[in-house]
Amino acid sequence: MVVRDVKAPKKPYNAPSFDVIDINAAKEQLEAKTTPEDSSAQQMLSLIDKQLKEKQSKPNPTSINPVP
Repeated sequence: MVVRDVKAPKKPYNAPSFDVIDINAAKEQLEAKTTPEDSSAQQMLSLIDKQLKEKQSKPNPTSINPVP
């Protein structure tokens, strides 16, 4: 059991912060920071590659002109 000093003020809560990046930036950062021996990173890279290939093979719905 932890006994807290009730006279000491609590530290204010700081919510975690993060930046939202796209899949290409994630792949680039992961490739820069990983080693070939890191199996988890290699698995993530292969999943990213798979998602990028699927994304390229699907037609972009905004590029298709709808009939009025």
